[in-house]
Amino acid sequence: MRREAVEMICKNDDSLQSLFLKTTHMYFGRAYDALREMDVHPRQVPMLHLLGKKEGLSQREISQEMKIKPPTVAVSIKRMEKSGLIIRRTDEKDQRMSRIYLSPKDASLPKMSKKWWKTVKTPFSAAFLRAKSVS
Repeated sequence: MRREAVEMICKNDDSLQSLFLKTTHMYFGRAYDALREMDVHPRQVPMLHLLGKKEGLSQREISQEMKIKPPTVAVSIKRMEKSGLIIRRTDEKDQRMSRIYLSPKDASLPKMSKKWWKTVKTPFSAAFLRAKSVS
């Protein structure tokens, strides 16, 4: 939802629903900005996380693990390979199959994601702690 729409809906409204909507919008805005700095689209995060845990998966295995259709995986892999997030290598045992690995660029993603989480989480944690101490 665009910022203008959120502000219009929540204008002069201090209801819990309105505050939750504002907070959620702010959280995702900050998260998106932090991911953009890392050249990662939010929808790529689950696949990067999966490959961080289980490198060398085939497209079919990724599709099964993530419960998404193979064409969707193929498009995502192509985009992520183009942006340098992943590397595709031919399987040693079956030359027809390729395996997907995180690129060296992604080796720093766990450290960057901790920084991202701290950047996004800190303001919200502080706000909730303040709210909790007031009530």
